[in-house]
Amino acid sequence: MSDSTVFRQRLVGALAVLYSIAVLLLWFAAQRIGFSGRAWLAIAWLWFVWPVLLAVLPGRSLARFFIPVIVSLLIVAVCIPTLLAMTAWAIGGFAP
Repeated sequence: MSDSTVFRQRLVGALAVLYSIAVLLLWFAAQRIGFSGRAWLAIAWLWFVWPVLLAVLPGRSLARFFIPVIVSLLIVAVCIPTLLAMTAWAIGGFAP
């Protein structure tokens, strides 16, 4: 396995963690300063692309896959109830 594929996997893992931090910060912004809830909803659902991307990139290993996914999932975990409630509201027109 070449160093460039390992570097690429690590870079994507770091970007996944940074993206989850951005989702969390935008979640706070949506609650505090009126950032668009629908925009946050779309951005938050896009987080689920990162684990798929990490799984299909060449140069993957269990550690290079699971460490960024678990860290970013722990960061995003506080937002998941809001994400599910807002998704139900956006689809059905109500909040559970």
